[in-house]
Amino acid sequence: MQHLITGLQLLVFGDALFSWFLSPDTPPRAWTKPLLDPVYEPVRNALSPTGLPIDLAPLLALAVLYGIQKMLERPSGRNLG
Repeated sequence: MQHLITGLQLLVFGDALFSWFLSPDTPPRAWTKPLLDPVYEPVRNALSPTGLPIDLAPLLALAVLYGIQKMLERPSGRNLG
C-alpha cells in the first residue's frame, strides 16, 4: 500500500510540474489524466472556486495522500501496507 501511495504522489507531483510547461494534450499529461482525475475530482469538488489562476487540487491531493501514508504507518515506524 505504501508503494502505491508513493507512486501516486510522484504522479501528482510530476503532473503538477508538467502543467507549468505542457498543455493537457501532450503525451505525458494525456497519460496521467485518466490516472489522476479520480484523485483530483473530489478535491476540486470540495474546493469552492478560489479565483486564483492556479489549480490547488494537486497540492491538496498530495497533502491527503501524505496523511493517508502517515496513518498507515505503525507507531513503531513499521508500515502496515
